[in-house]
Amino acid sequence: MAADLSYQSDPRWGSFSEEEQKNYNKERFNKDYDQFFTPEQEAAYKSAANISYEAKAKLAQTNREQQEALNAQAQQYKQQDQARDYQQANQAYRY
Repeated sequence: MAADLSYQSDPRWGSFSEEEQKNYNKERFNKDYDQFFTPEQEAAYKSAANISYEAKAKLAQTNREQQEALNAQAQQYKQQDQARDYQQANQAYRY
């Protein structure tokens, strides 16, 4: 719904004080835009937003768990490589 600016064509508009203009705008705004959504629309929006938030949170948790598993596997491989290299270095030193 577009704002009704017809009041600005009122010849008295320029003679209003700033306080009167603010009050008039506030009153006009509250009349035109008192409620953007019906309660049913608002409930549906909140429900959809909550579902979206939960899905994203679950996806983030899954990604975090996968990354932790990959990090643990990389650490394990690194330790195995170090142990192998240490063992090979010791065997080479003995010969």
